[in-house]
Amino acid sequence: MLIKHKNIRGFTLVELMIAVAIIGILAMIALPNFVRYRTRSTVATATGTCEAIRSAMAVYASNSDGHTFPVGLWDDGAAGWSDFRSVMSAVGTTLKERMQDQGFQDFIYQPIEIYGEAGSDYFFVFQTAGVPENQPGSLIEVRPSGINRWTGSL
Repeated sequence: MLIKHKNIRGFTLVELMIAVAIIGILAMIALPNFVRYRTRSTVATATGTCEAIRSAMAVYASNSDGHTFPVGLWDDGAAGWSDFRSVMSAVGTTLKERMQDQGFQDFIYQPIEIYGEAGSDYFFVFQTAGVPENQPGSLIEVRPSGINRWTGSL
């Protein structure tokens, strides 16, 4: 006995190709927006961390004799991260064990001497991990007066 199925329908090859093309077009539109969103999110997170560091440096200065900032307490870069964490921890700011886990690729700290008083001012420059060099926020400069986001690399 032969059974015929009259109402079985499926997708034709043309319909399937059109659906795949539409999904491809939507992906082409969404991917650049997603990458921009991810970059902005990474910069915002790093900027928030830098603001906490800036506040901790202000606490350090207010607690120190002569209201000065640290002078030469740590080397720049990954080798000095643990020393830097110790200074931040002493004033109540907890940073992650590895610089990369905190969202930074590298950093520079420079105490500045004003009128012969070492540590009167300072600046940090942090290189944000995962942010292209041509994007604002790839470098974040931290000073007592504020935070600036720049393009470039260390």
